[in-house]
Amino acid sequence: MAARHSAHLAILSLRVRSNPCESARLAQELSLPRSPRMSRLVRNPVALYSFAFLFVAFPIWLWTRAVRPNPLPTPAVMLAASEALLPPPPANFRVTLLRSGLRPEALAAAGVPPSSIASALQAAQSLTMVPTALASADAAFANARRASDRLERLIQSGKGTPADVAAYQIARAALASATAQRQAVLDQVFDAATTSLSTLQRTALINLRANAAWNLPPEFLVVNRTQEDWVRLRDALANEKIARKLHDQPDASAQAQLANWRSHSAVAAARGGLDTSLAQIRTNWNAAAGD
Repeated sequence: MAARHSAHLAILSLRVRSNPCESARLAQELSLPRSPRMSRLVRNPVALYSFAFLFVAFPIWLWTRAVRPNPLPTPAVMLAASEALLPPPPANFRVTLLRSGLRPEALAAAGVPPSSIASALQAAQSLTMVPTALASADAAFANARRASDRLERLIQSGKGTPADVAAYQIARAALASATAQRQAVLDQVFDAATTSLSTLQRTALINLRANAAWNLPPEFLVVNRTQEDWVRLRDALANEKIARKLHDQPDASAQAQLANWRSHSAVAAARGGLDTSLAQIRTNWNAAAGD
């Protein structure tokens, strides 16, 4: 061991004598203690690179967890949040919608999707002057109707004078004007609610509204008919209903007519909308109109 140490010193002394700069470098190497762990890292480049990678990657991993974006809300959550910000519907808003021809059954038969119900009713609700205007129109209609009915009964009883007959004509004109004024307010509600709908949906709603007086299933009201066809359709449906109630066979010719009417493309589409969408439309309608 001593001989090896002596030989090593002899080699160092030869290096120093042959190169003066070597002496300074050797002195620096001998004066600085070297960590055993650092020595192993220097001798093993793979370990050194792994250590450097962890040193850089760990802060990046912490940063990505800190700035991770929140998940996007679902459409249902967004719709509920938007509805929560809206003002409550005005008094009697549900009745106004029904009088305007915007009942859930009509919307479903017209093919309006459930997702469009809230926006359609919100558009109608935005007409803030409607409650006051409709109340005024209803009052004017009621007064005109009472005056017209009173004069009509007086004339029919045989006690009316020529002046009463003339007054009756004026009262009838006032009643017609009040009726048109009230209908104009309801038309504004209908127009506001249906502005964003498609042409087919709006046309179906217009027909449903115009034919509502027949009081037939909604799918048949999307098509305009002659007076005779409406009567035949009403009778055929009544025959079918009575036969079902009595557990009897319906009239064959009436059933053939019903099958023909039901096969109409618009009627079939309306029936499909009622079957698939009415439940959800009714839920959305109640939420937007106010329970």
